[in-house]
Amino acid sequence: MKDLKNKIIAVASDHAGFDKKQVILKYFKEKGLHTRILDVFQTKV
Repeated sequence: MKDLKNKIIAVASDHAGFDKKQVILKYFKEKGLHTRILDVFQTKV
C-alpha cells in the first residue's frame, strides 16, 4: 500500500454494491489513500 499513497484509486459500483463500496472507501480513507468515485451515490434505483 505504500506505493499507493501518491495515486488516485478509482472506485465504482452499481446500486446493489453501494453499501460494500462505502466499507471499501472507509478503509482507503483510514489508510490515507486518495479515491475518486465514478458512479452512484445511493442504494435506490
